[in-house]
Amino acid sequence: MDKELTFAIDWDDVIAPLNAVAIQIYNERTKGEKLTLNHICDWSSGEKLLEPIYRGMELYDRQRPLPEWLIVIPELNEIGKVIIATNPYPEHYAFRKNQIQHFFPLLREDQLRIGPGKETVPFTFLLDDNDHTVGQSKASYPVLFEQPWNHQYPGKKVSTPDEFLRYVKEQCRSKYGLK
Repeated sequence: MDKELTFAIDWDDVIAPLNAVAIQIYNERTKGEKLTLNHICDWSSGEKLLEPIYRGMELYDRQRPLPEWLIVIPELNEIGKVIIATNPYPEHYAFRKNQIQHFFPLLREDQLRIGPGKETVPFTFLLDDNDHTVGQSKASYPVLFEQPWNHQYPGKKVSTPDEFLRYVKEQCRSKYGLK
């Protein structure tokens, strides 16, 4: 298949839960408060509650990709070029790079995009949970990964890795001749 097809997929809260892990840490630390993902109804509410946890290493140490992505990413990489796009705090860039390479050793270094600006790159597909990033995307097919904080987005949405893979295959069949 055409290696010009690019699939940029966000790490945090798409490939690997971030807010669910942050909430688990928060609940463990507060011993009584019971936050859920539904308490994060937008980016600012998550930042207010969880910012100290976002900056600590415990969160990143606990992050693991959803098992479905361990199957879907290699399949997408056979169709085109998967790029994991992520923008953690700068002090976590090196850790994030190692983390991604640990879970996805098939990806080369040029398939990691760590830092801001993924919405400015003309990928074929972009999958992200940030509705602003998806809305501003230069991708041919910007797709939102549904989360409690982004239900208002009016564009294309998916809620599972398999649903994203099906959407990619549908689009690629008609436009790129994928079987």
